[in-house]
Amino acid sequence: ALAVIFLLGALNYIGIQRASVFQKLSTILKVGALLSIVIVGIVFSKGHENLLSTRVAPEGLLSPLGSVVAALMLIIFSHTGWERIGYPAGEMKNPRRVIPLSLMTGIGLVILLYALTNLTYHRILGMEGIRESTIVASDVLTVLIGPVGAVLIAILVIISASGSINGTMMTATRAYYAMARDGLFFKWLDHVHPRFRTPSRAIVVHCLWAGAILIIRGTFETIATGLVFTILIFYGLSTLALFKMRRDHIGGTNFFRVPLYPFLPLLSLLFII
Repeated sequence: ALAVIFLLGALNYIGIQRASVFQKLSTILKVGALLSIVIVGIVFSKGHENLLSTRVAPEGLLSPLGSVVAALMLIIFSHTGWERIGYPAGEMKNPRRVIPLSLMTGIGLVILLYALTNLTYHRILGMEGIRESTIVASDVLTVLIGPVGAVLIAILVIISASGSINGTMMTATRAYYAMARDGLFFKWLDHVHPRFRTPSRAIVVHCLWAGAILIIRGTFETIATGLVFTILIFYGLSTLALFKMRRDHIGGTNFFRVPLYPFLPLLSLLFII
């Protein structure tokens, strides 16, 4: 895992074009693989019992509210990343068009893919099978097409994780650089590599910080839970900042205006809380 972080760090260091090519390739492969799971589920599920409507009693380890919160943590984690589309806006040719189009297309596609794949998982394994499995997608494909399914899922996980790391590295490092340029972060990070034209110092710091979190936090569940908890705090602060910016007319008039203001931001803030 550390090797993957630093290899992708090197890729981002030498140019955003190369990192962008890798991101596009990994996204195409991820989307194609998820669609393949759905298609395989439709084609090869004939003869298998439909377990979609099965139910199991709750284990009782958490209260109903606690169970919902625990489930939402990973659901939110699986949908994070949409807010990062605006980070590299300064390097986009037409951000006013690209950002909203990418957001709507990306979020819609993610919701559709997640819904279809989860329907496939529940149809093949049922609620009890899913609860007992730690590798749901692998188990589903193993049932449908045999051991080769587990191999394909392992490859998909590697591609998906690498793409997620690369996407975060492309966007978050630009935020460090922009904050440093505005005097809100360490001034040392306000640096663009003279040859590669990338925020090279920010990329190095990001890789070191990611490596430290991986070593200290250890497990995926711990990292994901901590990430979601922190992200929700900043989602809330960002939403509150929107009210201040609108009230004080910060940014002039040539900017994107949130529709259904203030009801939509208030609804978002209520959900975050």
